[in-house]
Amino acid sequence: MRWDARQEKVLFDHGNKGARWCRDEIARVTGISRSVEATERHANRIGAPMVVYEVCPVCGRATRVMPYKGMCRACNYERLYKEQAAFATQIKAEILKGGESDAERVNRRKYNALRGQNGRACKEHGLPTYRETKCVHLADLSEEMSEPRSEARF
Repeated sequence: MRWDARQEKVLFDHGNKGARWCRDEIARVTGISRSVEATERHANRIGAPMVVYEVCPVCGRATRVMPYKGMCRACNYERLYKEQAAFATQIKAEILKGGESDAERVNRRKYNALRGQNGRACKEHGLPTYRETKCVHLADLSEEMSEPRSEARF
């Protein structure tokens, strides 16, 4: 059966609703039953757009796909922006509540830098590191404390 102008008009006017919907509408308007594949094929031949558009539930915009949690890209970016803004306020509250101060951060950086320099210098010249000298010093102290004292102090 040949396609007539009324059937093609349905494809051009309502192609964005999908091939199945167009097939049902053609059957309702003209009384001619077509398969979904035949509807898609003929729409392709005549250049009728058969792209299904979905409506974003947040803003009502018609988009081709909504892969981001059931909303369009613009609404998804707005959602992400709000999440990041909430996270930023949470971070600021944490900092104001009693996070580490700038002086503490600066002193810790200085300490770590000096410790790294000392470690590299000891390694370069074959000297014992701070930790090794500290362990030796603690070992000497433990030996002294384990020896019995003969003198009694009053």
